[in-house]
Amino acid sequence: MAVPTMGSTLHLSKIEKEQQHDDYNSSAATASSISLTNLSRGIAGYDAINTNNWAENRPNGLGPHAMSEYYLYDHDIGSYGVTTNSASSVVSGGARLNGNVTNVGQGIGAKGFVWSQHDSSPVNGETNVNTTAVSGTSTGSYYYDLTNRPASTQFWYRAFVTSGDTGAYTYGSVVTFTTASALTSFNHSNGVMKIIMLCGYSTYGNTSYHDGSGSNPAVGDLVWSDSSGSTALAANRYKLGGGSYFEVNSSGAVSSVGIC
Repeated sequence: MAVPTMGSTLHLSKIEKEQQHDDYNSSAATASSISLTNLSRGIAGYDAINTNNWAENRPNGLGPHAMSEYYLYDHDIGSYGVTTNSASSVVSGGARLNGNVTNVGQGIGAKGFVWSQHDSSPVNGETNVNTTAVSGTSTGSYYYDLTNRPASTQFWYRAFVTSGDTGAYTYGSVVTFTTASALTSFNHSNGVMKIIMLCGYSTYGNTSYHDGSGSNPAVGDLVWSDSSGSTALAANRYKLGGGSYFEVNSSGAVSSVGIC
């Protein structure tokens, strides 16, 4: 049985009700074996068994309750909850790590991610494990954009929260992803939709990157304006050296190729 910490008078009724109810079960208590005193709900709400299962008297981790708590003493402290969600926006240079805080217990000190490209079960403080905190201490989803990482590399990560009181870590499950293959660079003209104008270009001073296997992009390849693969090339037509051209749609994919 839990022992009060405030030094107030300990009544037999309180001992009885503490023995009568499973504090971590929100179902109604029973008073069938209580014989020393006849307990009812009571006006104050702290000397009563919750025999009628009043919702306001169920433990919720936020304060003392008539069902099984002593006044100024609460031993059903709320737990911490955090989940790790799948990575998104995976490119050759990184990905977005996603997590969600579902319960802040008695208040969290920090939230974020532990991640590694060497450790398949990352924990804060371990060798080859990185810990990255993000702003905020409330419930809800959050993310971190992992950038400047090597291509074709597997990573493991998990979301975490820390206790605002002790600093102890609570982790979500481990999630893994592999960065995309390295991109191929190529040069092209400025973009213009009119073929007659496009075929008149003779300079190719723009460098972009595609994920295909050839030296120039083919239909279906994704094209980016940066080597990390995070910014899609704007939808338009572009001329390549040698007189060919390609068209990029709004999703950053090559929709057609042609010859001037």
